[in-house]
Amino acid sequence: MLRVLVAEDDLHLRKLITKFLEMHHFEVSEASNGQLAIQLFQEYHHDVVITDIMMPFLD
Repeated sequence: MLRVLVAEDDLHLRKLITKFLEMHHFEVSEASNGQLAIQLFQEYHHDVVITDIMMPFLD
């Protein structure tokens, strides 16, 4: 199973993307800011990252 990290500060958009990916059997982690995205990526070594360009705390 592919592991996907969704890094998006807009809650509604992040949940929409996450729900879509989970419906297609991806394992999904969510990050609401750049620092958390980097922390999660280092910890879980995701296969794919979907990210917003401008994020709180770290772009």
